[in-house]
Order: sequence, then C-alpha cells, then structure tokens
Amino acid sequence: MAALPDKTFCSVAKSSLFSTPVVSYFIKTMEAIPVAKAVDPDDPTKVVSKEDRAKMNNAMFRATKDRLLNNRSVVIFPEGTCHSTPELRSLKIGTAKMAFEAALDDGPIIPIVPLGLSYSTPSGYAFRGSVLVDVGEPILLTPEQVSSYAAGTKEVQYKLCAAVTEQIERRLRDCTIKTPDWIAVLSSLCSDLDLPPPSFETLDDKKTTSTSVSLTLSHPNTPHPIVSSSTPTGPRTPEFLPQLQREVSRRAFFALHGADPANSITDDRDFVEHMHLARRIYKPHQTRLSLAQYAELTRGFMRLSINNAHTDRFRDIWKDLNEYKRQLDEMGITDKYVSSHNKDTDPLNERLTKLRRGAKRDVAKLLFFGPLSLFGTITHLPIVGIAWTAGSTIGTEKLTNDVSVVATMRLLTAFLGCCVAYPTASLAVSAVAGPAAAAATIPFLSLSAYAAVNYPVSTAVTSARGSITLLTQRNAVDALRDQRTDLQTRIREWADDEGDKDMRGWWQDPEGSLEKIRKKQERYEKRLLEQERIVKMSCLENSGMTEFTIPLDDKFKRQDNERGVLTIKQEVGNTKALIWLPGRNDSFFHVHVLQRFLDAGFDVFALDLRRCGRAKVGADGQPTVDPLLAHDSHDFREYFSELDATLKFLKNSGPLPPVQNLREGGCGKAYDTIVCYAHSTGALVAGQYASDLGGGGWRGAIDGYVFNSPFWSWNLAWYEKRAVQTAYKTGLPDEFLVDEGGAESEYSLNMKRTYHFPPLLKDSRSLAISVGWCKAVTIAQTMLKEGKMVLGKPALVLSANADEVLDPDDIDKMSDFLAEGREDGKGRSLGGDAMLVERQIESTVTELSGHDVLAADSAIKVQEAMDVIETWLGSRFT
Repeated sequence: MAALPDKTFCSVAKSSLFSTPVVSYFIKTMEAIPVAKAVDPDDPTKVVSKEDRAKMNNAMFRATKDRLLNNRSVVIFPEGTCHSTPELRSLKIGTAKMAFEAALDDGPIIPIVPLGLSYSTPSGYAFRGSVLVDVGEPILLTPEQVSSYAAGTKEVQYKLCAAVTEQIERRLRDCTIKTPDWIAVLSSLCSDLDLPPPSFETLDDKKTTSTSVSLTLSHPNTPHPIVSSSTPTGPRTPEFLPQLQREVSRRAFFALHGADPANSITDDRDFVEHMHLARRIYKPHQTRLSLAQYAELTRGFMRLSINNAHTDRFRDIWKDLNEYKRQLDEMGITDKYVSSHNKDTDPLNERLTKLRRGAKRDVAKLLFFGPLSLFGTITHLPIVGIAWTAGSTIGTEKLTNDVSVVATMRLLTAFLGCCVAYPTASLAVSAVAGPAAAAATIPFLSLSAYAAVNYPVSTAVTSARGSITLLTQRNAVDALRDQRTDLQTRIREWADDEGDKDMRGWWQDPEGSLEKIRKKQERYEKRLLEQERIVKMSCLENSGMTEFTIPLDDKFKRQDNERGVLTIKQEVGNTKALIWLPGRNDSFFHVHVLQRFLDAGFDVFALDLRRCGRAKVGADGQPTVDPLLAHDSHDFREYFSELDATLKFLKNSGPLPPVQNLREGGCGKAYDTIVCYAHSTGALVAGQYASDLGGGGWRGAIDGYVFNSPFWSWNLAWYEKRAVQTAYKTGLPDEFLVDEGGAESEYSLNMKRTYHFPPLLKDSRSLAISVGWCKAVTIAQTMLKEGKMVLGKPALVLSANADEVLDPDDIDKMSDFLAEGREDGKGRSLGGDAMLVERQIESTVTELSGHDVLAADSAIKVQEAMDVIETWLGSRFT
C-alpha cells in the first residue's frame, strides 16, 4: 500500500481480523471493510450460517460500492489468505462482483488494477527483504458485460464474475514471479497430444481429516494409463483442494515430457529457485539489475522453460542445474562466490588474493558480530519462544487452519516483549552494577538483537566455511567454475535460439537491453493515467500540469476579473506543441490521453477561453460567469486575444514565468511545429482564427489542425435550424435567451458516469443558448460554406458513427470546404501530401456519447481515435 500513488484507499479484510487483538485496531483505523468468512470471528468453533454470511457480504458489497463512488480506491487480496509458496492460489470472485455492483444503475466502470508482489529472494523468507510492487494492465468491464449482469440470473452473474476473475488471474500472473497454472498448462498439452482433458479423483480420509488427489491420463486408443500421479495428503479444506490439483498436474506435465524422476521438478519452490539460478548464471556478473528487471528476466526463463519442457535440451540443462546446485549446497558456498571469479583468464595469485580478501572480511564479521549474535540469540530466546507460540495461538483460525495473521502476531508480540524486557533488564542491571551499566543495557540489547537478526550464527558459520572451502579446495572450485561456464554458454545459446525477442542476445548487450526495459517500464507507468478513465481531481493534480493566467484587456470583456487559462504539460526532448481548444461546455479533463500526445513528441497546451472551464473562476477566485452561461460568446473573435497570447508564448523560448502569468516570460522552448487540436465548437473558433478575415496576428504560426467532431452544422430539423440561424436578424438583443438551459443533459450525464469530471470542467446540465451565441455560430458556419475558411495547412477531421450531437454525414460534406478546391478528403492516406484527411471512428463497439471521440464510453474507441491521430501526426510532422 505504501507504493500506491493515490493514498485515498481502503482495504477489504476478513471479518475475523476485526476481533484479533492489536491487529483489529489497525484494521479499523484503516477503515477496512469486513468480508464474512465461514467461521464466526467471535467464536472460532461456530460456523456462520448461510443466511448470516449472505447478510454480511451484502453489507460488504454496499460499503464497497459506496467507497468507490466516493472516489476511494479499494485494495483487495483476492486469494483470501497469506502463503509463502510461489504460486497463485484460487481467486475469489468478490473482486469482479464489486466492479459489477459499482457499475449498476449507470454507475462508473471502475478499472481493476492487478498489483503483483515479487520478493528479493525466491522464498520471500528474508526478513526485511525488498519487495517489488508490479502494476499490471488494468481490466475494464465492457458495457455489454454490465448489461448482462444487470439483467441476468444468479447463475449468469456468477459466470460473468468467474470469467472476469479468470482474466484477473491471468493479469496477476503477468506481473508476478509465480509458477504457471499447471492445470491450464497440462490441459493445453493434452489437447496438443490428442488426449482427453485431465480429470481428478479426490479421496477424503475420514479418520485423519486429510484429502489426496490423483490423476490418470490415458489415450483413447491405449488401454493402459500414460500418467498416473497423486499428491501427498493435506488438510481437507476447500482452499487446499485446488492446490493439490495443481501439484499433481505439475508432476503429470513433466512426466508426459519424459522427465527423469531423479531430476524432475519436485515442487513449485524448486522450479522458481531453479529459474532464479538460471537467470543468475545467464546474466553477466558485473550487470546489476533492479528488482523490476530481474523479475522480468526471471519470468522470461519461466516462459522459456514451459515452452521447451518437451525437449532434450531443457532436460539436460535442468539436470545439470540440479547437479550444480547440489554441489554448491554440499560445499557450503553460493553461486555468487563462483561467479565473482568467473573469468576467462584469472591468474592463480590474483584469484587467491581476492579470495583471501573476502575470507578476511567474513572472518572479521564473524569475530565482531558472532559473539553479539550468539548473545542476542540466547537472551532473546524467551521472547522469540513466547512470540512464536502466541502468534500461532492467536493468529491461526482453528477450523480452517488459516494462518494469515500468524506472522503479524509474532512480530507484534516480539516487539511488545522487547518493550517490556529491555526496561526490566535495565532496572535489574541498575540494581547490581549501577546507573552507568543500566544506561548501556538497552543499546547493547538492541545491538545484539540486530546482530542476531542480520548476522545469525548459522549464516556467519556458513559464510566462513565457504571462504575456507574456496581457499583450501582450489581444484573443486575450479571445477565448479568450469561447470558454471559451460552451463552459462548452453543457457545463453538456449535463450538465443528459443527465447522471445526480448531475451535474444540480451546477455551480449545487457546495458542496451536494460535500457529497453527501463524505457518500456517508463512508458507503461506514464500511461497508467490514460487507462484510469475515471477523471478525479487527484488524476488532474497527479498529471503534473501547470496552470497559467492569460490577462485580458480588450473590448470584449464583460467583467473586470475575466481571464483566459492555459494549462500546460511539457516533457524534456519534445520539440512540437499541441494547442487544445475544447468545445462548448468542455474543458481539458483528458488526462487519459495526455501521455500519448507527450510520447508522440507534442507538449500539450490546453486553452480554456474566457468564461469557459477553469476560466469560469477569475484570477481573484471569484466566478466570472453564471455556470449555465459558460461559452456564451456573441462573437468568436473575442477569443482571438487568448489565442494570440498563447501562440506568442509558444514562440517565446525565454524562461517560464516566475509567476503563473503569460505576460511574465516564455515557454522555455523553441517549437518547430505547432498543431491546433479543436473539438466541436472549438473547431469554429480555430477555423475563424485561421481564415483571412480572422485578423489573428499569430495565425500563421499554426502548422496543422486536428478537428474532433467539428460543429460545422446544426443537427436540427430544417425548421429549427432556420430559426436559430436567423434569430439574431429579428432585432432581439444578443443577451436574449433562446433556451435558459439547466436541464440534465443526457450526453453530459453519460460522460460523467464514465469520467467523473468535476463540474468546473464540464457541467452535467445543458447550457443556456443566447441569440448572440446562435449568431456567432452561424457566422462561422457561413464562412465555411462560402469558402472563406480555407486553412492552407494540413488538417485531420475525425467524427464518430455514434455521435448523438452532430450528424457525421454533415461533418463529411462540410469538411471539404477546408481545402482549396473542395477536394473530398475522406479515405485519404494518413501520410503523404494530402492537405485534408477525414476519418470516421467506427469501432466494433457501438455506444452513444461518441461526439468527443477521445472521451467515448468505449476504451476501444478512444484507442482507435488516438491511433489515427498518432499516425497522422507522425506522418506529417516528423
């Protein structure tokens, strides 16, 4: 949880934790949501009835939905228990159900983000070791899934939740160092070998409360079994049965591949540790990996092993890895000792000098920390014994044998034991040896405890023995070194021949390969905001955009505190700029695509015109307009002051202003390309600014245009369109309201359910329509029809087949007026010299609210639109 950037989260915890001593305090402080278990938390001998459990879980789902709808994230551990084995236990479907429940009744579709935990040691047993929190690709429910869930029976809902849970499991495997799903792997192999799918036989031992699982695979044309395997018995619990089935599937998988029983993979931890060993041997000794990089490489070896388990090459390497590891264990040394001296030419004296230096360090550590460690171990044994017993007693659920909080209770008990024992010992020493000795008692005990934990006697002895072995058994070490060198060569050749493209040749250029991994990780991390389609204020704040005020002093001002607002995001190395002009009742809340523009080389400058979006609040913090009159322009030329100031700012490479005011400095860069992106009504503003009649002093600085669903024509019946186009000719004042607005806009509400934008950035109500605004729109549209809005610069026009605000056919017809000679740009290549290119976004998912193609209900549509924009920008402005 400490690694999560957004701290507004709570967790889901089993109900028994709420009655566990000490732990319950922390659980309640974190505002955790209890999930009902089969056992009564107050009475571990009592099983909770189905009715009571259903009531508790219904309350949990209601609480979870309430938290999610109030912009809080919920952290869930879907395995439902703690374990130290390198496998993924069967996931509970509760996570998927929470996402479905939150999406009901037009609720938001909330991403399910997989978080994988990978430890610095294969077993995860290292005290105070490092852990990698690996963020996987988010999962989004589709509107079709939500509709099916809402209308479905309990059986349909369960199947939908199960399908999403399977997807979660696959994503979790992708971001953890875990063994594969052996059942799925075996099923795939059986299909390839034309064998029936595996079926398991379960046998319960009534006397010992244990369960065993067996598996027999036979070919339809072969009467005798090909594979017959069984697992050791385990506790008879629902959670343990899938574990037994995976274990027997693993044995069957390698048996089908002809694995030698003497060298077969005995358990999951054995498999993972061998993958770690193969990875250590594979990489050059001097190359240092971060946790994320070593996790990626280890996962690569897992994929490589599973895909090649049927080959003699894999079996030979596995056999020799086993033998090499056995000799290391037998000699009491580690692969690190061998690898540190693994050189093509290494004179005996040089090697022995290094070995002696290492041995001296180990002996010095043993001499200093050994007595302290021994003393600390002996003096703390009572505390350790009490903590061990108390943790097992308090933390273990009797009926289910769940040990989720055993380690926590042991640590807490040990900490409390030290808090009591240290002052007690200090008082005792004071009575015998005086205050000076008493003052030294607690620091000395603390140091001895530190030595016992970090330098246990067993480890010190093993380390010293390894150093002595290296010094005295030179021939044995040389043999191991040769054996390791041979293994390294074979593993590298194997990875180059059979591995995926990211592994091939990795060892030859580790720095270059590591840089690719780093860049891949950086790109992925930067795109997390894109995939977080719920736009909370925290998302906008975390996007790192900076807000600047544009002072206004022209004849169009209606109030003294009016201003324009420019919100910018720049990245080092970008030499192009994109000016973002929103539509009516819009502002920039599109952080879900922000990074993609930055990755395409374009810094983003989102302009909120006077009285629009962020500019609805003046520099003095007071409103500049009635919210329903935002964007109520009577003449689009009033916005030219903001556009001029923005372009002047972009063409001034001076340092950024010390205060957030565009008059005080430049943008800090020299941009070689400036593209104007305009949505809906913003397209009329941009087109009028670009025309000869626009009078914009800086209009020539714009090198290209992207129009998203431009407002070229009214999407009204002919008589309604005629009325709004001629309203200003009747003599009514500009301020006269044709429509006072205020009704809930279905389009905006639909967007709000998806993106959760703040009202400042987009009002969910329909805005007022004044005669003056109708006049401004009509004038701009007339200019377009009369051929007075020819851009003279390349343009990309996007529309959507699901647009419920404008007619895509009208957009297609009118867009031709942007180009000289009215050449139809529809279907033009995205590259080449075409001045006008039109694209209709036609994803296979059909939803409403397609007016803004970059804020669609469907993530597929957003992806399609951004792919088109990126391709066009890359082809025209390289």
